[in-house]
Amino acid sequence: MATKPKTPRKATNNTIAEIARAHLAINTLETRNSDALDFHDVAVWKVNAALEAAYAAGIAAATTRDERTTDQKIDALRPGGTIELSRNDDGTRVFAERSGNGRMLRIVREFTDGTQILGYDIILDEVW
Repeated sequence: MATKPKTPRKATNNTIAEIARAHLAINTLETRNSDALDFHDVAVWKVNAALEAAYAAGIAAATTRDERTTDQKIDALRPGGTIELSRNDDGTRVFAERSGNGRMLRIVREFTDGTQILGYDIILDEVW
């Protein structure tokens, strides 16, 4: 039986709960409405270890390969936003940027020397 893929929020909550268990000896992060169960004395070195683990988990999540298609990346782009679509080994990259009012999408190739070549200017029928 195939398992349902985790949503990003569920995966984040699971990671946070695991860090709490592993580093802080807190078995659950659910509120249980009891001071004895909801408040914990924790050594500062354990808090430091938990924060380092959370930071490392955030870095790992941010560097995970983006599996979205180019169309999905562009569709998710909000007004005023920019997203990198590709990067070559020599540092040349292609990015998309949406205007502040959301009505124009620009696709640009940027070379390592900073030179930019406009690929497309697209006027959008709708703003999303």
